[in-house]
Amino acid sequence: MSNNISCYFVLFRNMTSIKVQTKIISTRDKVQIFNHYQVVFIIRIPKIFLRLSNDEIINFFKYLKFQITNGIPLQTAVDNFINAYDDYKLVYHAKVCDIGLKSGETFANACLGIIDSNAYNLIRHIERTGDFLAILDYLVSYYTLKTEMYSHMLRKLRLPLISFVFITVVLGVIISYISPIVADITASDSINNFIVYYEAGILLVLLYYALMFTVFNKHVFKDPIIGKILLNTNLWVFTNNLSLCLKAKLNTVESISIAAMSVKNITLKNTFINILANTKSGESFSDLINSNDIFSRSFKDSIKIGENNNSLQETMEKFSKTVYDDLMYDLDKLSSNLSIFLNVFSGIILSTILLNIIGPIYELAEKIENM
Repeated sequence: MSNNISCYFVLFRNMTSIKVQTKIISTRDKVQIFNHYQVVFIIRIPKIFLRLSNDEIINFFKYLKFQITNGIPLQTAVDNFINAYDDYKLVYHAKVCDIGLKSGETFANACLGIIDSNAYNLIRHIERTGDFLAILDYLVSYYTLKTEMYSHMLRKLRLPLISFVFITVVLGVIISYISPIVADITASDSINNFIVYYEAGILLVLLYYALMFTVFNKHVFKDPIIGKILLNTNLWVFTNNLSLCLKAKLNTVESISIAAMSVKNITLKNTFINILANTKSGESFSDLINSNDIFSRSFKDSIKIGENNNSLQETMEKFSKTVYDDLMYDLDKLSSNLSIFLNVFSGIILSTILLNIIGPIYELAEKIENM
């Protein structure tokens, strides 16, 4: 018997997977009868392994911008990128983009697997002008600012978050091991009662923020700890996208619509959408913003100045930089306060544990001595 095994691989565009077909051909010795056995199975590659970082996306669009600036057509620029780069993730997405362009899809649809929904909503509007340099300028600026924002926020909050996880885990291990021993020796429930209060406090804090981000979403900006940071983050996203849209020569209504959809907070997004609906009916954008209590005075003044001076794009660009600086300052302050709070919190917890351990043991020693 002789075996012949053949395999081939097919990468599907929408469903990232590998289709493997194995064919086994067997023959008998004297009579040439061929039996075909075919096995087909699909190996799906998790999309997380093909997810691009912001830096990789920036490299892709910077390369295309360089090529197009030198007079090379978009299709050829994508082909050149595929031949020039070895990174399997970038090459895969570039090939998907190349297939889409060759099949007649728009650049926005061809890049759907690379860009996020905010960038997609904008470039599909810019595409009507045919100015691909404007699209690539926007994409590079958008992902550069996005990378800076995430990296700065992570750098400022990394130490407090690591400290919180470390303290929580260490205290949890200490309490879980010590509490049964102390309870057996001292016949006291004080340490167990403390554990119950400790866990209840942690759960209440988590429940509070879970409700603030879901049920009471419209009140999250009033939170004394993170309310201002969340508001500034959403305003930075809105003003940055509004500035980029206006810079790409979109009209004011389209720009506000795209910028509003980029906002993550549901309450703020609905506020901007309602304002946009009234703007379409002829009311002033600055007057509608000014009548809403959710916005800061500086944001209201910036909108009014930009609208009155017919310089909304420049004003929003300057405001986005200002609110970014304010956000970094607030994050620095939050990071410092969290570090101090965690040190005090861990000291209080450890002191309480020691008191709950030493107190009953001391009482037990007194009883033994009196006996």
